[in-house]
Amino acid sequence: MTRTITLLVPALVLSTFLPLNAESTGRIAGKVTNKAGQPIVGAKITLKRLDINWTKTFETDSKGNYFYAGLAPKEYDMTCVAEGYVNHLEKPKVPLADTLTLNIEMTRPGEFKNAAGQVAQPVDEGAKLENEGLNLFNENLELYQQGRFAEAMGPFEAAYTSLKNSLEKTTDEMAKADLKPKVELVERILGLTYYQVGKKDEAEPLLLKAIERKADDQNVIIGLVEIYAARKDAANEAKYRAMLEKLTGPNPDITYNRAVEAFNGGKNKEARNQVDATLRINPKHAEAHYLLALLDLGDGHMASARTALLKYLELAPNGKKAGEVKEILKGIPK
Repeated sequence: MTRTITLLVPALVLSTFLPLNAESTGRIAGKVTNKAGQPIVGAKITLKRLDINWTKTFETDSKGNYFYAGLAPKEYDMTCVAEGYVNHLEKPKVPLADTLTLNIEMTRPGEFKNAAGQVAQPVDEGAKLENEGLNLFNENLELYQQGRFAEAMGPFEAAYTSLKNSLEKTTDEMAKADLKPKVELVERILGLTYYQVGKKDEAEPLLLKAIERKADDQNVIIGLVEIYAARKDAANEAKYRAMLEKLTGPNPDITYNRAVEAFNGGKNKEARNQVDATLRINPKHAEAHYLLALLDLGDGHMASARTALLKYLELAPNGKKAGEVKEILKGIPK
């Protein structure tokens, strides 16, 4: 069995597909045939955008030809499926204001040929496991992209197991080198899936492996921060928060949340320090001005509390706390 399956990369940000006008699009066309050069009628071709959640399926005509216009000039995952043939996968890049011609030759099971044109023998068991794992991952990737993490978890677990077993059974070193990054990607996505469904103990080791491979993986770092915050592991939480802030810059929401936590715990001095830190990062953080007002009221500083409340209304006149702020202001003398 040959290793023909392309691993799809999840798009972590979804958006709505908007049709583009003719001047900003491209086209794809070609012919689907078998090994003998005969056209395959009714072969189903599916194009999937890599940057947004968009797919389109169409069929070849009576001569095996296909054509699709109005495509954004992007890279796509392309699958061609025909009964009795092995699924064919491509990753074409559609040009701007031009046509990409891509002819496809479909093969039947056992019909794979090597460079010399000879029928190749089935590859080791590792190839079968690899194809099974990648198929399972790709088929359920859309669940992950849609945020349906609980549904995606089981298939991802099975895919990861198949791919790890494939890596163990594969004897060809070039094939192993090609497989390893695919296993690592599925491992990373499974770790993020565990994190999303609250299985923090299962997520942690997979995310730690991912961050060892790529130290600036922001999504993985966020997962680790929240895992350690939930465990009250202050040292590791601080370690990964520092990594996150190095990538994104100081986050005012993080310091504000610390301020709220301290305020709720009666630690007003610490809360004030965190509010001050929040406002240094973002002077227009309305919620921080509100909390500053509460701290000032608690300390009897009416004038500064009034200033902070008025600042909140200036920044968030229709904010969640606007009504409450107006009532508080009525009780503070001008």
